[in-house]
Amino acid sequence: MIKHFSEFKKSGLNCGFFVNKNLTHEQENLLLHNSKITLNIHDQYQRVLGCDTNERTFKSLGLNGALVCDTVGQLNRIFPNLKTSLEPKEMVQMAKDFLSLTEKEFRNMKEENRQMILENHCYTNRAQEMLELPVVDTQYIGLPPEHLDLCSPETLKQWEIFKEKESVRKSK
Repeated sequence: MIKHFSEFKKSGLNCGFFVNKNLTHEQENLLLHNSKITLNIHDQYQRVLGCDTNERTFKSLGLNGALVCDTVGQLNRIFPNLKTSLEPKEMVQMAKDFLSLTEKEFRNMKEENRQMILENHCYTNRAQEMLELPVVDTQYIGLPPEHLDLCSPETLKQWEIFKEKESVRKSK
């Protein structure tokens, strides 16, 4: 994360970074909404597992519409048109590319992203999806098999270990 911040600091772009500042939800919402572009760096475990993306992804796209973000497997599956990178210099260039758009192009892109979040990724959508899930045996713990294709090889390995231990436990 420090590499990313350093690269942005050297870029000449007018940037502000808030990490562990204990902002209220209202302060965070105002900060994201009023920023020209938002920056999102995922936790290391999210990059390794690839089955998760953080809440800031959705907040940034929903409140702001312009997101410069690191690459995470799940993120790229959810938002295939979102450009991402693990390289700090490339992320700075992505921000500069956004800023080089005409005002109309920039405004339209942001509005399309905000609308996409409203239509597909708000909590009411998630709750509805959960209500439509099939009932699962309460003894079942772990990832449903239909979601295994979303996981990294390491997660799949951990899943196989879990299944094996669970099988041994049940046979006793």
